[in-house]
Amino acid sequence: MIQPEGTVPALLPDATTLLTREAGFAPCLSSDRQGWKDIRLCKWEGSSPSVWYPPFRELILIFQSGPDRMRARRDGRWLDHASVRGRITVVPPGTPLDWQVDGRIDSWTLQIPARSFDGLLDDAPGERLMQRVRFDFASDDPLLRSSLDALGRELQQPHGFGRQYAAAIADTIKLHLLRRASGVVEPPARRLPRAVLDRVLERIAGGIEGGVTLDELARLSGHGRSQFTAAFRASMGCSPLQHLRQLRIDGAKQRLARSRAPLVEIALALGFASQAHFSACFRQAVGMTPSRYRQSVQ
Repeated sequence: MIQPEGTVPALLPDATTLLTREAGFAPCLSSDRQGWKDIRLCKWEGSSPSVWYPPFRELILIFQSGPDRMRARRDGRWLDHASVRGRITVVPPGTPLDWQVDGRIDSWTLQIPARSFDGLLDDAPGERLMQRVRFDFASDDPLLRSSLDALGRELQQPHGFGRQYAAAIADTIKLHLLRRASGVVEPPARRLPRAVLDRVLERIAGGIEGGVTLDELARLSGHGRSQFTAAFRASMGCSPLQHLRQLRIDGAKQRLARSRAPLVEIALALGFASQAHFSACFRQAVGMTPSRYRQSVQ
Protein backbone atom coordinates (compact mmCIF):
# COMPACT_ATOMS: atom_id res chain seq x y z
CA MET A 1 0.00 0.00 0.00
CA ILE A 2 1.40 3.39 -1.02
CA GLN A 3 1.15 6.08 1.64
CA PRO A 4 0.23 9.56 0.38
CA GLU A 5 2.90 12.17 1.02
CA GLY A 6 2.54 13.85 4.37
CA THR A 7 1.23 10.74 6.14
CA VAL A 8 3.42 8.42 8.16
CA PRO A 9 2.66 4.84 9.21
CA ALA A 10 2.13 4.74 12.97
CA LEU A 11 4.68 1.99 13.60
CA LEU A 12 7.41 3.32 11.30
CA PRO A 13 10.90 2.97 12.88
CA ASP A 14 12.89 6.07 13.72
CA ALA A 15 14.89 7.84 11.01
CA THR A 16 18.30 6.48 12.08
CA THR A 17 17.06 2.89 11.81
CA LEU A 18 15.54 3.56 8.40
CA LEU A 19 18.61 5.36 7.07
CA THR A 20 20.91 2.61 8.30
CA ARG A 21 18.80 0.09 6.44
CA GLU A 22 18.57 2.09 3.23
CA ALA A 23 22.21 3.29 3.10
CA GLY A 24 23.70 -0.04 4.18
CA PHE A 25 25.82 1.39 7.01
CA ALA A 26 25.28 2.88 10.46
CA PRO A 27 26.27 6.38 11.57
CA CYS A 28 29.88 6.70 12.70
CA LEU A 29 28.92 9.17 15.42
CA SER A 30 25.68 9.74 17.33
CA SER A 31 24.42 11.90 20.17
CA ASP A 32 22.52 8.98 21.74
CA ARG A 33 24.89 8.70 24.70
CA GLN A 34 25.26 12.44 25.32
CA GLY A 35 21.97 12.90 27.17
CA TRP A 36 20.65 15.43 24.66
CA LYS A 37 16.92 15.93 25.12
CA ASP A 38 14.64 14.85 22.25
CA ILE A 39 16.97 15.64 19.33
CA ARG A 40 19.41 13.18 17.76
CA LEU A 41 22.48 14.21 15.75
CA CYS A 42 24.24 11.59 13.59
CA LYS A 43 27.35 11.69 11.39
CA TRP A 44 27.24 9.51 8.26
CA GLU A 45 30.30 8.48 6.26
CA GLY A 46 30.19 5.69 3.70
CA SER A 47 29.57 4.63 0.11
CA SER A 48 26.08 4.31 -1.30
CA PRO A 49 25.41 5.57 -4.86
CA SER A 50 21.70 6.00 -4.22
CA VAL A 51 19.56 6.13 -1.11
CA TRP A 52 15.78 6.22 -0.85
CA TYR A 53 14.63 8.30 2.09
CA PRO A 54 11.28 6.90 3.24
CA PRO A 55 8.70 9.18 4.87
CA PHE A 56 10.11 9.75 8.35
CA ARG A 57 8.08 10.38 11.47
CA GLU A 58 10.48 13.13 12.55
CA LEU A 59 11.54 16.41 11.00
CA ILE A 60 15.01 15.80 9.50
CA LEU A 61 17.75 18.29 8.67
CA ILE A 62 20.50 16.96 6.40
CA PHE A 63 23.74 18.94 6.53
CA GLN A 64 26.20 18.03 3.77
CA SER A 65 29.75 18.22 5.14
CA GLY A 66 31.62 16.33 2.39
CA PRO A 67 32.88 17.53 -1.00
CA ASP A 68 30.64 15.34 -3.16
CA ARG A 69 27.58 16.50 -5.03
CA MET A 70 24.18 15.03 -4.23
CA ARG A 71 21.03 15.17 -6.33
CA ALA A 72 17.51 14.42 -5.19
CA ARG A 73 14.25 13.37 -6.79
CA ARG A 74 10.87 14.23 -5.34
CA ASP A 75 7.48 13.22 -6.74
CA GLY A 76 9.26 11.43 -9.58
CA ARG A 77 11.08 14.58 -10.72
CA TRP A 78 14.77 15.42 -10.31
CA LEU A 79 15.24 18.74 -8.56
CA ASP A 80 16.95 21.32 -10.78
CA HIS A 81 20.10 21.81 -8.69
CA ALA A 82 22.52 19.72 -6.63
CA SER A 83 23.49 19.84 -2.98
CA VAL A 84 27.12 20.69 -2.19
CA ARG A 85 29.17 21.10 0.99
CA GLY A 86 27.54 23.42 3.51
CA ARG A 87 24.03 23.09 2.10
CA ILE A 88 21.13 21.95 4.28
CA THR A 89 18.01 20.05 3.25
CA VAL A 90 14.92 20.33 5.43
CA VAL A 91 12.68 17.27 5.18
CA PRO A 92 9.32 17.53 7.01
CA PRO A 93 7.66 14.36 8.31
CA GLY A 94 6.00 12.21 5.65
CA THR A 95 8.20 13.43 2.77
CA PRO A 96 9.81 10.62 0.71
CA LEU A 97 12.97 11.52 -1.20
CA ASP A 98 15.39 9.75 -3.55
CA TRP A 99 19.09 10.70 -3.35
CA GLN A 100 21.78 10.12 -5.96
CA VAL A 101 25.32 10.51 -4.59
CA ASP A 102 28.27 11.46 -6.79
CA GLY A 103 30.94 9.88 -4.57
CA ARG A 104 30.78 9.13 -0.85
CA ILE A 105 28.15 10.13 1.67
CA ASP A 106 29.61 12.60 4.17
CA SER A 107 26.85 14.36 6.03
CA TRP A 108 25.07 15.02 9.31
CA THR A 109 21.41 14.42 10.12
CA LEU A 110 19.49 16.11 12.90
CA GLN A 111 16.24 14.42 13.92
CA ILE A 112 13.64 16.60 15.62
CA PRO A 113 10.45 14.85 16.82
CA ALA A 114 7.12 16.62 17.11
CA ARG A 115 7.18 16.46 20.92
CA SER A 116 10.19 18.79 21.02
CA PHE A 117 7.99 21.53 19.50
CA ASP A 118 5.44 21.25 22.33
CA GLY A 119 4.97 24.63 24.02
CA LEU A 120 7.58 26.32 21.86
CA LEU A 121 5.08 29.02 20.85
CA ASP A 122 2.07 29.90 23.01
CA ASP A 123 1.59 26.30 24.19
CA ALA A 124 0.72 25.23 20.64
CA PRO A 125 0.83 21.44 20.13
CA GLY A 126 4.11 20.28 18.64
CA GLU A 127 2.42 18.36 15.82
CA ARG A 128 0.67 21.51 14.66
CA LEU A 129 3.81 23.64 14.84
CA MET A 130 5.91 21.10 12.96
CA GLN A 131 3.36 21.00 10.14
CA ARG A 132 4.32 24.60 9.33
CA VAL A 133 7.90 23.64 8.40
CA ARG A 134 8.37 23.44 4.63
CA PHE A 135 10.53 21.17 2.50
CA ASP A 136 13.68 22.96 1.34
CA PHE A 137 16.40 21.24 -0.70
CA ALA A 138 20.06 22.33 -0.55
CA SER A 139 19.33 25.54 1.32
CA ASP A 140 22.12 28.06 1.82
CA ASP A 141 21.10 29.19 5.28
CA PRO A 142 23.95 30.69 7.37
CA LEU A 143 22.09 30.38 10.68
CA LEU A 144 21.21 26.71 10.16
CA ARG A 145 24.73 26.00 8.92
CA SER A 146 26.42 27.60 11.92
CA SER A 147 23.96 25.96 14.34
CA LEU A 148 24.50 22.47 12.94
CA ASP A 149 28.23 23.07 12.83
CA ALA A 150 28.16 24.04 16.52
CA LEU A 151 26.18 20.90 17.40
CA GLY A 152 28.68 18.79 15.46
CA ARG A 153 31.63 20.32 17.30
CA GLU A 154 29.92 19.74 20.64
CA LEU A 155 29.28 16.10 19.76
CA GLN A 156 32.90 15.57 18.70
CA GLN A 157 34.35 17.36 21.73
CA PRO A 158 31.70 17.28 24.50
CA HIS A 159 31.72 19.74 27.40
CA GLY A 160 30.08 19.54 30.78
CA PHE A 161 27.20 21.80 29.71
CA GLY A 162 26.60 19.96 26.43
CA ARG A 163 23.00 18.98 27.15
CA GLN A 164 21.86 22.54 27.87
CA TYR A 165 23.97 23.88 25.01
CA ALA A 166 22.46 21.42 22.51
CA ALA A 167 18.92 22.15 23.75
CA ALA A 168 19.40 25.90 23.31
CA ILE A 169 20.76 25.48 19.78
CA ALA A 170 17.93 23.07 18.92
CA ASP A 171 15.34 25.63 20.06
CA THR A 172 17.06 28.27 17.90
CA ILE A 173 16.87 25.92 14.90
CA LYS A 174 13.18 25.17 15.46
CA LEU A 175 12.24 28.83 15.89
CA HIS A 176 14.26 29.75 12.81
CA LEU A 177 12.48 27.09 10.72
CA LEU A 178 9.12 28.44 11.87
CA ARG A 179 10.25 31.99 11.08
CA ARG A 180 11.31 30.89 7.59
CA ALA A 181 7.93 29.26 7.09
CA SER A 182 6.27 32.63 7.77
CA GLY A 183 8.03 34.03 4.72
CA VAL A 184 10.49 36.27 6.58
CA VAL A 185 13.83 35.36 5.03
CA GLU A 186 17.04 37.15 4.28
CA PRO A 187 17.85 37.83 0.60
CA PRO A 188 20.48 35.35 -0.63
CA ALA A 189 23.92 36.53 -1.69
CA ARG A 190 24.67 36.38 -5.41
CA ARG A 191 26.80 33.38 -6.44
CA LEU A 192 30.03 33.56 -8.41
CA PRO A 193 29.70 32.82 -12.15
CA ARG A 194 30.71 29.22 -12.91
CA ALA A 195 33.85 30.21 -14.85
CA VAL A 196 35.01 32.53 -12.07
CA LEU A 197 34.28 29.93 -9.39
CA ASP A 198 36.27 27.31 -11.32
CA ARG A 199 39.30 29.66 -11.48
CA VAL A 200 39.06 30.37 -7.77
CA LEU A 201 38.69 26.69 -6.86
CA GLU A 202 41.68 25.81 -9.03
CA ARG A 203 43.79 28.44 -7.28
CA ILE A 204 42.70 27.23 -3.83
CA ALA A 205 43.56 23.65 -4.78
CA GLY A 206 46.96 24.87 -5.92
CA GLY A 207 47.50 26.50 -2.53
CA ILE A 208 47.14 23.34 -0.45
CA GLU A 209 50.85 23.26 0.34
CA GLY A 210 51.90 26.90 0.13
CA GLY A 211 48.65 28.60 1.03
CA VAL A 212 46.73 31.39 -0.67
CA THR A 213 45.49 34.76 0.57
CA LEU A 214 41.95 36.07 0.58
CA ASP A 215 43.15 39.22 -1.22
CA GLU A 216 44.57 37.11 -4.05
CA LEU A 217 41.34 35.15 -4.43
CA ALA A 218 39.24 38.33 -4.34
CA ARG A 219 41.38 39.91 -7.09
CA LEU A 220 41.05 36.73 -9.13
CA SER A 221 37.27 36.94 -8.85
CA GLY A 222 37.12 40.64 -9.65
CA HIS A 223 35.40 41.51 -6.34
CA GLY A 224 36.34 43.10 -3.05
CA ARG A 225 37.11 40.90 -0.06
CA SER A 226 33.69 41.06 1.59
CA GLN A 227 31.72 40.69 -1.64
CA PHE A 228 33.93 37.81 -2.76
CA THR A 229 33.60 35.99 0.57
CA ALA A 230 29.80 36.29 0.51
CA ALA A 231 29.61 35.15 -3.12
CA PHE A 232 31.97 32.22 -2.48
CA ARG A 233 29.91 31.12 0.53
CA ALA A 234 26.73 31.37 -1.52
CA SER A 235 28.34 29.21 -4.22
CA MET A 236 30.05 26.60 -2.04
CA GLY A 237 28.33 26.74 1.32
CA CYS A 238 31.55 27.57 3.20
CA SER A 239 34.24 30.23 3.34
CA PRO A 240 37.39 30.04 1.15
CA LEU A 241 39.49 29.21 4.23
CA GLN A 242 37.12 26.42 5.25
CA HIS A 243 37.26 25.02 1.71
CA LEU A 244 41.06 25.05 1.72
CA ARG A 245 41.14 23.42 5.16
CA GLN A 246 38.74 20.70 3.99
CA LEU A 247 40.90 20.01 0.91
CA ARG A 248 43.86 19.55 3.25
CA ILE A 249 41.87 17.23 5.50
CA ASP A 250 40.68 15.20 2.49
CA GLY A 251 44.28 14.94 1.29
CA ALA A 252 45.38 13.86 4.75
CA LYS A 253 42.73 11.12 4.82
CA GLN A 254 44.03 9.74 1.52
CA ARG A 255 47.66 9.77 2.66
CA LEU A 256 46.85 8.22 6.02
CA ALA A 257 44.93 5.43 4.30
CA ARG A 258 47.50 4.70 1.60
CA SER A 259 50.89 5.26 3.22
CA ARG A 260 52.88 4.86 6.42
CA ALA A 261 54.50 8.29 6.10
CA PRO A 262 55.18 10.04 9.45
CA LEU A 263 52.47 12.43 10.58
CA VAL A 264 54.85 15.38 10.57
CA GLU A 265 55.70 14.68 6.92
CA ILE A 266 52.01 14.58 5.96
CA ALA A 267 51.34 17.74 7.97
CA LEU A 268 54.06 19.81 6.29
CA ALA A 269 53.27 18.44 2.81
CA LEU A 270 49.68 19.65 3.17
CA GLY A 271 50.52 23.13 4.41
CA PHE A 272 49.91 22.72 8.14
CA ALA A 273 52.23 24.73 10.39
CA SER A 274 53.21 21.73 12.49
CA GLN A 275 52.18 18.20 13.43
CA ALA A 276 50.30 19.58 16.44
CA HIS A 277 48.38 22.03 14.25
CA PHE A 278 47.57 19.21 11.80
CA SER A 279 46.36 16.91 14.58
CA ALA A 280 44.15 19.60 16.11
CA CYS A 281 42.54 20.53 12.76
CA PHE A 282 42.11 16.87 11.78
CA ARG A 283 40.46 15.96 15.06
CA GLN A 284 38.10 18.93 14.86
CA ALA A 285 37.04 17.98 11.32
CA VAL A 286 36.96 14.18 11.57
CA GLY A 287 36.30 13.53 15.25
CA MET A 288 39.44 11.47 15.85
CA THR A 289 43.21 11.90 15.75
CA PRO A 290 45.17 11.18 12.55
CA SER A 291 46.79 8.12 14.20
CA ARG A 292 43.43 6.67 15.18
CA TYR A 293 42.01 7.38 11.73
CA ARG A 294 44.97 5.57 10.13
CA GLN A 295 44.35 2.55 12.35
CA SER A 296 40.68 2.50 11.40
CA VAL A 297 41.27 2.48 7.61
CA GLN A 298 44.44 0.40 7.22
